[in-house]
Amino acid sequence: MLDGEAALEAGGVPCRFCRGEALHVPSGVVHQKCNEGVAVVRFIVGSMPKSHGDRVAVGSATQNDMK
Repeated sequence: MLDGEAALEAGGVPCRFCRGEALHVPSGVVHQKCNEGVAVVRFIVGSMPKSHGDRVAVGSATQNDMK
């Protein structure tokens, strides 16, 4: 995390992280991030292998879409 503070839920487990912290979400784990603060959140995302085309819009996905 470069700036700010964010909430993340990965695999149904909530956590919070802030500037200077990093986290790893294993491949295939459904996750989402949310800025619950007033400051701008800036972060870097790295994916290996690439994750292009694997996003699903919240509200349009079913549980089977996320497996």
